[in-house]
Amino acid sequence: MTQTTREKIIDATLHLIQEKGYKAATTKLIAEEAGVREITIFRHFGNKMGIMDEAFTYLLVSPISERFFEIEPIWDLEKDLTQYVNRYNQILNKNRDFILISFKEMGTFPKLDQLITSIPREIKDRLIDYFTEMHRQGKVIETNFEAVVLNLLWLLFGTFLSRTRFENQITSLSEEDLYQNSILLFTRGLTP
Repeated sequence: MTQTTREKIIDATLHLIQEKGYKAATTKLIAEEAGVREITIFRHFGNKMGIMDEAFTYLLVSPISERFFEIEPIWDLEKDLTQYVNRYNQILNKNRDFILISFKEMGTFPKLDQLITSIPREIKDRLIDYFTEMHRQGKVIETNFEAVVLNLLWLLFGTFLSRTRFENQITSLSEEDLYQNSILLFTRGLTP
């Protein structure tokens, strides 16, 4: 698929910011990386922050994150958690560049920080509702569901960060095996 000029500029910007940092990723370098003239950047986005604003909105509010909220639970804890874990892992991996930029450029992009935190907050709320309903149905024990959800989300986020930074240097256990075993632990621990 051929990229549009706007997509080339956004990709070049993200690449350079990851590599050099926001200040060093000048519009001149972005233009060179994207294979366009610098004036094209100004015409399309106004400035470098305009590129970032569009990139944040377009990529972070993605079909993958929207599809998370379309998951229809079947009210089987192990199967539902598997669906939720797989989808959240897709969201993390799809937004890898933004997450890494948010760490590298902490405080530079308030809109990015807001978007990055909005997705797990919404997912947390959705999963708390799920566990509350599972408890109402008698399928899980009574406990602090926010703590359960945060443990699950931190497991996924920690694995994502570890794999991003260290690849398989800490463990050779595949993500699939780790998640499958973790889901079994959650299921056993929550089932009455």
